[in-house]
Amino acid sequence: MSKPPGAAAFSSFWAVAFFILNPSLFQLLSLIFPKNELESKLMITDELLEALKINKDETLARFSGNEDLFVRFLNKFPNDETLPALKESVKTKDWAKIETDAHTLKGLSGNLGFSELYKLSAELVVAIRAKDFDKAKSLEPQVIECGDKIVEYIKSNQL
Repeated sequence: MSKPPGAAAFSSFWAVAFFILNPSLFQLLSLIFPKNELESKLMITDELLEALKINKDETLARFSGNEDLFVRFLNKFPNDETLPALKESVKTKDWAKIETDAHTLKGLSGNLGFSELYKLSAELVVAIRAKDFDKAKSLEPQVIECGDKIVEYIKSNQL
């Protein structure tokens, strides 16, 4: 059965309107991806915020105040491929790939509120773009160490 003329445009309009009028895309995501009962019980505590150097108010604002969603994204960080990709790029000294991986890590850490990792990743990106490879070489281990600490903290505090 064929749709009447303009039906596709009409339904597309309402789909777009829904996303624009929806107060929170993250609320929608939490409906689409319901919390798995087997997910870890990592809780937002002052210890976690201090250990990971997270500004709670700023970061939760990015998640529309939804702490459960924020914790679910935190729990996914140890399995993200960005940090391992950066480590591999550093081993091969592929500056273009290091820049890309560090830039990706900068965005990821910024969204999750990892302020120290964000700062170090940003400095690494700037150093590479400026072709200051001596500075970049000194920043690489700092970025990786900071990322590894975050991964270990999250892993050791699950379940």
